Amino acid sequence: MNTRTKHNRALFIAATVLFWFSQYVYIPNFTPYLTSFLVMPASTAGMIIGAYGLTQALLRVPVGLVGVKADHSRHVMLIGCACLVLSSTLLSFFKSGIVLWLSRALAGVGAASWVCFTVYYSSNFSRSTEHNMGAMVIANNLGMFLAYSTSAALSDMSGISALFGLSTAAAFAAVALLCILFSMCGKVVEAPPAAISAGFLDILRNRKIWMCASFTALSQFVSFATMISFSASYAASIGCSGTQIGFISIVNTAAGIAAPAIIAGKPVDGTHGARLVTIGFACLFLYCALLPRCESFAALLGLQFTGGLGRNLIMTSQMSEAVAGIPSELRAPAMGIFQSVYGLGMMLGPIAMGALLDYTSGYVQSFGAMAALCLCCAAAPALICRGK
Repeated sequence: MNTRTKHNRALFIAATVLFWFSQYVYIPNFTPYLTSFLVMPASTAGMIIGAYGLTQALLRVPVGLVGVKADHSRHVMLIGCACLVLSSTLLSFFKSGIVLWLSRALAGVGAASWVCFTVYYSSNFSRSTEHNMGAMVIANNLGMFLAYSTSAALSDMSGISALFGLSTAAAFAAVALLCILFSMCGKVVEAPPAAISAGFLDILRNRKIWMCASFTALSQFVSFATMISFSASYAASIGCSGTQIGFISIVNTAAGIAAPAIIAGKPVDGTHGARLVTIGFACLFLYCALLPRCESFAALLGLQFTGGLGRNLIMTSQMSEAVAGIPSELRAPAMGIFQSVYGLGMMLGPIAMGALLDYTSGYVQSFGAMAALCLCCAAAPALICRGK
């Protein structure tokens, strides 16, 4: 990799980090903001949080198809960052349920452009599939780590409004870095449209992509129902401050950085991938089973690391396995399908958890239902391999 390519790679990774920072800097305190400050029912909060996954599930396949063309892919990334600017601006000035839902839906539109981020990196700074996906997952989690660290430092002192403003600024900065990068890069040779159309039909028939996407969707369902949303409300209910809730999220994201490092350099084939899925869901089972019985901050930190490790072991391994062997010109639609399916989990998880909390009025029962789901998912890979 020459010096110019390394410089371009650094610019792109920096933009990616800012892209994720913008999305998550206010998230640790967002659910308590909805349920405690705005006094919304848990089911309403779940609908607002779930809007983020809804637009991703709807848009990631179309975005993947559009992203086949390099110039279009660049436009999608810029539009995605612009949507994040608008989303956080709406959060800063409005408090009605409809506008809050719209703002999170716009954040989901921005996140849908992640398809193009992953494919752009894979196509322009490639080594191996495992390295590409691991580097992007690390950039993702680094952005979240910095976002949660900032949230922990500022939430008690400045309030959530300041975090909304930082989200806007980070998205603007991501747009600026991408513009600088794209201005320095020339056009690339496009694949023939006929080849792409024929290949897309093969992708739709690829059972491995659907299987990997399904496991990832289930992990996202559990994660967004718990550690990305209502775990913060539980922490607040046992007396954790905004700073402590931020630290809980930091530990969760640190686990997300550790998971790709554990997998790095090892081929994620069917057997190894199945093993990682089982380990990942076992970690999520422990997280869901133990968290609502946890009343100390230190124990919450340990559980957040366990849950974050499980979620990201599944995400990294299945993302790598899903696109392994896919031609570079077809990775965008393949990744679009993969990310669209797991976007359903991101949407449905908070909605299901909100309904469970309103129905049961208890964290033990609601988190227990998620633990039971994780236990079933942990056993599934072994059963599938035995069936083959």
